[in-house]
Amino acid sequence: MLENKIKLLLTEQNKRVKDLCTYIEVTDAGLRKMFARDSCETKTLLRIAEFFNVSPSFFLEDTTQQKTPTLDVFTSIHDNERSVSVNVNSDLVVALNTALEQNNRLLAIIEKMQR
Repeated sequence: MLENKIKLLLTEQNKRVKDLCTYIEVTDAGLRKMFARDSCETKTLLRIAEFFNVSPSFFLEDTTQQKTPTLDVFTSIHDNERSVSVNVNSDLVVALNTALEQNNRLLAIIEKMQR
């Protein structure tokens, strides 16, 4: 899961493995070991998230079994007035709540580590 998500972000953001390794201060072999274990230290995960400018929880979520959440927005204009109705898919609400809970857990862990 960690390997797939990192490779996805590398591709999406057009970044190089070498640059990631330099940023998180590991060798290419160290990164491959991390992929093989599918785990890393918390501080490394935080550096990886920082490198890609994503939340650390992105790497903890198992998206392989989740349905992709959708957000439908409908806009209509009537007599110079704009009304917007937003229909939020319940899967999106669940996904956002889950991500928020994971972020809160990570923040609590980080705060404990900094003490």
